Amino acid sequence: MSDKRKKLNWDIKGWHLALLYPLTIIFIVGSMVLINVETTALWLDILSYVCFTLSAIGLALSIYTIVKKAPEISKNVTTWLRKNAFINRLFEHYDFRTIVFNTLNFLVNIGYVIFNAVIGIVSKSVWYGSLAAYYLILTVMRGVIVLYHGKNALLKIERPTGYEKMSDKQVELRLYRLNGILLILLPIALSFVILDMVQNGSAFVRWGWTVLGFAAVAFYKVIASIVQISRSRKKSEDYTIYGLRNIGFAAALVTILSLQTSLLHSFGSQDFNTPYANAATGAGVCAVTAIMGIIMIVQSSKKIKTLNIEEKEQKENHD
Repeated sequence: MSDKRKKLNWDIKGWHLALLYPLTIIFIVGSMVLINVETTALWLDILSYVCFTLSAIGLALSIYTIVKKAPEISKNVTTWLRKNAFINRLFEHYDFRTIVFNTLNFLVNIGYVIFNAVIGIVSKSVWYGSLAAYYLILTVMRGVIVLYHGKNALLKIERPTGYEKMSDKQVELRLYRLNGILLILLPIALSFVILDMVQNGSAFVRWGWTVLGFAAVAFYKVIASIVQISRSRKKSEDYTIYGLRNIGFAAALVTILSLQTSLLHSFGSQDFNTPYANAATGAGVCAVTAIMGIIMIVQSSKKIKTLNIEEKEQKENHD
């Protein structure tokens, strides 16, 4: 039985794929063309059935080869990428990877701030002005941590102004607390967006069925941010990393509010009280965000107090 299985195991070679993929595409395109050709010629009917059959076989074999070769391709690509020192460090160090990707988010947030601020000023819109303020707070929150880690990476021992004599853990906890304070301010900016929804019926508009694609992205962001929060507690001891993950979760919650307004705008009925439904969801998002900020402030303050006592005792023992 084992010998029979070995015989059925197709050894995929490079030239097999070089023939299979182009021929599959040719047969698929040929099938589509022949199906739309209006003719009574028997040979064209036969040719269309042959093309359809071969395209189905080719597609099935293509999927099989992709699934079969995926682990090997992934391994080879990863090995090749790891030859670069920067990329290898991304794979190896969780904290470094988190900072790098949040640097990209930081830059994107700057773009959102400028975009919404310009439109808000030109159109004198409370909606866009509030969104600019919201993204500005997110930018500051991510920025203080990204710039802190960037400065440490370049200058090794230099600290932000006012933190020169503090230990790494002291600085991390204070930045964590600062982000908790800013997280409480985030709902203030969001409240103006919610107010505009209630008073003027404003909404995050998505065109047509693209709202369904946005829904998938929104749910992915929420689930991914929850997973990342859990993972950060296991893989890192840096409180600034915890802060970045909490910021990501707060931003993901707002995508749920954005999704609801888009869905109600595109598919809601006139009988449904859309503004107040958006207000209720917005209030929930603001409440969760504010609670997260309070927890971060309380948690960091307790840790700072404990750390101060420990460092004082160590200093006394050393003296």
